[in-house]
Amino acid sequence: PETDEPTRVLAALRMATSGDLNPGWFGHPGSTVIYPLALIYHLWVWINRLTSASSLPLELPATYNPALSEFYWLGRFLTISYGLISIPLVYQVGRQAFGRQVGLVGTLFAILPVLTVSHTQLIRTDSASTFFGLLSLYLCLKLNRQPSLANQLKTGLAIGLAIATKYLMAALIPILMLIDLSILTRHWPLTKARTSPLLLNFSSGLLAIFCGFALSTPYFFLDYSTALADITHEARNYHPGADGLTPPGNLWWYLTQAIPATFTWPLAVLVGLGVAIVLFKRQTPQLLLLSFVSIFLVGISLSALHWQRWIIQVVPMLALFAAHSLTQINGGLARYWQLRPLTQQGLLILLVGLCSAWPVEHLISYTLREARPSTRILAREWVLKNLPEGSKIAQEAYTAPLDDTSYITFNIFSLATSGHTLEAAYQHGFRYIIVSESIYSRYLAEPERYPAEVKLYQSLFAQGKLLQ
Repeated sequence: PETDEPTRVLAALRMATSGDLNPGWFGHPGSTVIYPLALIYHLWVWINRLTSASSLPLELPATYNPALSEFYWLGRFLTISYGLISIPLVYQVGRQAFGRQVGLVGTLFAILPVLTVSHTQLIRTDSASTFFGLLSLYLCLKLNRQPSLANQLKTGLAIGLAIATKYLMAALIPILMLIDLSILTRHWPLTKARTSPLLLNFSSGLLAIFCGFALSTPYFFLDYSTALADITHEARNYHPGADGLTPPGNLWWYLTQAIPATFTWPLAVLVGLGVAIVLFKRQTPQLLLLSFVSIFLVGISLSALHWQRWIIQVVPMLALFAAHSLTQINGGLARYWQLRPLTQQGLLILLVGLCSAWPVEHLISYTLREARPSTRILAREWVLKNLPEGSKIAQEAYTAPLDDTSYITFNIFSLATSGHTLEAAYQHGFRYIIVSESIYSRYLAEPERYPAEVKLYQSLFAQGKLLQ
């Protein structure tokens, strides 16, 4: 399993085996992943017990165990399913805001980034929050077009579920309020007969958000101390490689590094051009999508940390902006060259192909790489084959999974933050250290901030004997 996956899987397994509906973890909070997983695990074990194929372990291990592999597969199938059902929603949102053509092209651009594909394949909240975010935006656009109490309630419930998946999706609440304000201005000036129904609808939508969150995440309130502790941990202000910037610096990093790295520079330029076109044309559905993206990016920039994966929830909207600008360019060229409709469509296909080539190449490379055993698995196989049983091994995060072996392991996030010197590690009987470039590169990239840490790694590389 990858980082963060055991948190969801073990919580769901604990719920499935004990019957206790408290997940005991509220970091994101991930309710739309953990609760469905618990139900799936319960049904899976019941089916397998009927066929005598397998059964749940009587005691759940604290860490990964090969006996739990099938439950990780089931978890990944769930998150992949969220990703798959998000695809038609990208098209529907794009069709409502921009039209059918932009919806189709934007959907293609949205499914190409390796960042989205890779995180959809993991038991995380990224694909689920993207799905509920798209569903909420689709219902928001529908509510803007067809104001009614029923649409208010549907939109509010969807937003509540999105927040129950990832707190950052609270950026959807201002969008609902903007729509309500738009509805209000359309009915202005108000009469007494209109005021009460409108206020009832608006308040019902906001109440539905709370109900959607509370019904899907009840233990957030029933176990508030744990929830507060988890949120405090997630809001920490220190993490090597992801801290050190101010809020404006974070926003600039997302705009100039995270988005181009996700889409490639040609598509990132199209995203920026699409935003400019939206601001120029000032169409309400398009402005609503841009408002959500803006509020979301500002929201994640207020954190002390910055991660590229935090933009996954707005990737579909950014893809639609890129598609919008490309179709506008295509239309302008068609008018300039006086192209026939069929030729214009052919030109659009050519432009889409050119813009997709680089992301497709990245996606193919990623797929070929993932089809082979990872370096973590190769390291595990080498250790099992070459190191004596019972050896004491200190290892960083993102290294060989050795929890179910005979080795005595000391698992740390970073050798530099373990609080031990190389001499102390040797005196405590450790003869082998496994480090990860995913960890030590963070310190080596900022030597002025981490002089002691860099010195420790340099000492290890200079004094230690590299075995493999």
